[in-house]
Amino acid sequence: MGSVQHYFATKDQMMIFALIHVHERIYQRVNACLDPRSPRDLVRSAIIEMLPLDDERRTEARIALAFLARSAVDPEYAATLREGYPYHAVFFAEQIRRAQQNGEAPADLVPEQEAVILFAITQGLVNPTLIGHHTEETVIDALDRHLDRIFRGR
Repeated sequence: MGSVQHYFATKDQMMIFALIHVHERIYQRVNACLDPRSPRDLVRSAIIEMLPLDDERRTEARIALAFLARSAVDPEYAATLREGYPYHAVFFAEQIRRAQQNGEAPADLVPEQEAVILFAITQGLVNPTLIGHHTEETVIDALDRHLDRIFRGR
């Protein structure tokens, strides 16, 4: 830690840098999943990359959780977290819209609303999974069931 601290004026600057680094790693993994697949598969892959289902993603989830707690009382931390949220909403909404155009999702869905719900579900699965309340199988089953409702209209 000491060898890194001298690059930053404050501990908060170092911590925000770490959070941005975590966001970039997740973003890179999600982008690696973006080949020409169905909108449902793209959304599923992106969400799975955000869930703490292996050691790397559990570490990232712990860091994100610590920042979330700090962001409740620190506007700079909150601003850093907020920067990543629109990316998810836009991506999810675009995929739902694309699925509607392909006849793979009901036309009456409002993509922006469904995107908010998808993000909320994703975030709602993180903490229980992180503490071992949900198994990987339970989380993936819940995700698949919800995606089936969106992309097959069940």
